[in-house]
Amino acid sequence: MQSSDETPRVGDEIFRRLVESVRDYAIFTLSPDGRIASWNRGAELIKQYRADEAVGRHFSLFYEPAAITAGWPEEELRRALRDGRFEDEGWRLRKDGSRFWANVVISALLDGSGRLLGHLKVTRDLTERRTQEARLKESEEQLRLIVDGVKDHAMFLADPAGRVMSWNPATQRLLGYEAGEVIGRDAAILHPPDERDAGRPQAEMSAAAHAGFFHGEGWKVKADGSRLWADTTMTAVHDAEGLPRGFVHIVRDPDRAAPHRGARSRGAAHPRVHRDALARASQPAGGDPQRGEPATTGYGLRSDREASARAGFDAHLVKPVDHEEILRLIA
Repeated sequence: MQSSDETPRVGDEIFRRLVESVRDYAIFTLSPDGRIASWNRGAELIKQYRADEAVGRHFSLFYEPAAITAGWPEEELRRALRDGRFEDEGWRLRKDGSRFWANVVISALLDGSGRLLGHLKVTRDLTERRTQEARLKESEEQLRLIVDGVKDHAMFLADPAGRVMSWNPATQRLLGYEAGEVIGRDAAILHPPDERDAGRPQAEMSAAAHAGFFHGEGWKVKADGSRLWADTTMTAVHDAEGLPRGFVHIVRDPDRAAPHRGARSRGAAHPRVHRDALARASQPAGGDPQRGEPATTGYGLRSDREASARAGFDAHLVKPVDHEEILRLIA
């Protein structure tokens, strides 16, 4: 049986071996003046120095000349002593002179009376993560330039709840809102009040979320309160794991693209416009005329409910519908 005096020594040995076996983190101790006092396997793998090459040397050998000239290694130790802990990210040097992006945490080690015994330094190599972040940033910037360069299509991104996240210049020109006026607000502000009350924005998002996209024509409300008859496409966006990230909206003025259509685009029926989505024939042929049947429309506007009542339906359901599909099913 181990004596009580031996227990702390066994614990210290287990901890030492644990630290030495860690390969993903460079873990080593420094003397109060910054000289390396211990060295683990992770430090050797990340920094390329063997223990006999590193122990006894000042830890500034991992810093670039400009950082050494500026006194940054000593400043890190001063801040760690002052605050108990210091964390930083920046370039560090390997033995072969190559650079790696490091996350560094330095903790001051004090005895019971508060006297500085040294420092514990933990370093992670985050070069790969930083490279991926830089590539993602570059990709996002390229996409932004492409979207901003589109002149004839208004394009913006909304989050899964429908709040506007981006706003390209073409959208500003078409709808009149500046980016600062609309980003963070619900995209439903672009719909007329009666359509908002009837739940059309939510119905369109639901249709896009389930089918992957939604396409239709309808009124959009501009910043000055005027209305624009617009062709709208909404596409659901998902991340690499399939989780919803939001919706890409593309809004186009059909009259601008095809001026000869003129009044048709503003007044004629469109397959997906709510007034044409009323399933007037949803009552089965030969059915009991006394048995009430529900009418289904795309958005449940007041005009839809009135039309349902005139057609003799005793209930009115709201659901995004495809006009052609309804006709096929009830034919």
